[in-house]
Amino acid sequence: MGMRLVLCLLDRMNKILLVFLFVLYCPTALAWHGVVASIVDGDTVTVVTEGGSGVRVRLYGIDCPERKQPGGKGATDYVKSVIGKVVGVEEIDRDRYGRSVSIVTISDGRVLNRMILEQGWAWVYLRYCRLPVCGEWEELEAEAREKRLGLWQDHDPVPPWEWRRK
Repeated sequence: MGMRLVLCLLDRMNKILLVFLFVLYCPTALAWHGVVASIVDGDTVTVVTEGGSGVRVRLYGIDCPERKQPGGKGATDYVKSVIGKVVGVEEIDRDRYGRSVSIVTISDGRVLNRMILEQGWAWVYLRYCRLPVCGEWEELEAEAREKRLGLWQDHDPVPPWEWRRK
């Protein structure tokens, strides 16, 4: 009887462990969907939840040029051209302004954060980008830079964090 109890407990612990690992390593399972209400700039959008509240979403791991900065309009226009209405939002963090810092997926399943980097409209925000995907994103930024895409057409673009300091 004792051995049966041990096996039963081990079975339950394995199931609990599997659920824990799923939640830990599959955060998209916890993502929510909403409708894009506005595009603030290249790396910030407002998304309306099913409940009707607007959530300001800052794209995780990237930093686009500011609106009045060279490349800012291009980054914003690119986002407007690809985002569509319904998006998936996987919140990674909250910033000091209360914005949801998130990975955003567009309706065809592609990750908006990644697409912006691929097209050369952003830097990987190394100060805050800590997930394993950030290494891949650095490679995408380097490829866009090499191909002189987006903001990389400028010979010496100023990173937004330096622009904001001025």
